[in-house]
Parts: sequence; structure tokens; C-alpha cells
Amino acid sequence: MNFYDDMLKVKRKYADVRLDIHFDEFEYIEGKKLMVLDAIVVPKVMRHCGMGTNIMQELVRIAKKYHCIFMLSPDDSLGATSKARLRRFYKRFGFVDNKGKRKSYQLPLYSMYLMP
Repeated sequence: MNFYDDMLKVKRKYADVRLDIHFDEFEYIEGKKLMVLDAIVVPKVMRHCGMGTNIMQELVRIAKKYHCIFMLSPDDSLGATSKARLRRFYKRFGFVDNKGKRKSYQLPLYSMYLMP
């Protein structure tokens, strides 16, 4: 299996969820490939049952398997209740805020990241 096969498996498993994610196999930062989550939207009728958590666990596993820096920026414009709540959600998986001592100037467009 490769990255694309693993992602296709996740997308098929959660076909009702909008999952916009990409992987850049040619761009590296600190010798690591980049994986970016642009959007994850669980339909309202499917929320609060652990689906988002399950998807994130699988995405984090894939990022670690392929030694990717996993980047994202919480956005409440797609139905989330607040950015603060999304930040807490992503921190449960090891994401850190891209600021302060952990500021990576190589990842300026993303407000959170997870190193492999």
C-alpha cells in the first residue's frame, strides 16, 4: 500500500464525510513530506458519535506511517460551533498551535501542525 491507497480506503470508509486532504510527495520541510487537511465535514445527523475522532485517528496514523508533517487550520465556517472547540479537538491528537516557542516559519499558512 501507498499513501494514496491508504487515503482512498479512509475516504471510502467515510463516504458521507467531506474530507479534503492532500499530500505533497515532492515538497519537504525538515526532510519530511507534507500532509494538509483543508476540510473535514461530518454531516449534522452523524455528529457526536465519534466519527470525527475515528477519522482523525486514521489520518494521524497515516501521517505517522509516511513520516509527514500534518498541517491544518481550524475553521468554523463549515459548520463547527467554534474555532476554540476545534483547536481542543485537534490537540487531543497531538497537534500544536503554530505560535510562540513552537512557531514554524516554514508553515506560515497553517495554524496547527503535528510532527511525525
